[in-house]
Amino acid sequence: GKKTLAHYRILPLLQVSLSLRLISNLFKILNLYESKSDLRYINTSNLLFSFFFGVTEMAKSKNHTAHNQSYKAHKNGIKKPKKQRHTSTKGMDPKFLRNQRYARKHNNSVKNDSGAEE
Repeated sequence: GKKTLAHYRILPLLQVSLSLRLISNLFKILNLYESKSDLRYINTSNLLFSFFFGVTEMAKSKNHTAHNQSYKAHKNGIKKPKKQRHTSTKGMDPKFLRNQRYARKHNNSVKNDSGAEE
């Protein structure tokens, strides 16, 4: 049930005059700790911080999980990317590319092979 400030032995900490809003914040915070039977579980600095700034939710602990992701990935099989027919020459050495262009232009072996078959 509801508990008083005296029950939590926090009254000596709060000798300051408190507004009703701050007191209601304190009761909300203390009700978060109601499942703990002993007051040693309450970190005083965290309690006072959340008391003055009105934070009443507990901190989130887990940010990410990879549950079921590998199963989904293997469901249709993990495939290798298809090989491209021509690799891109973007960003290659210009001197090499110029030479390669001339080599392709003056490569007569392809022309001779096609003429020899006929």
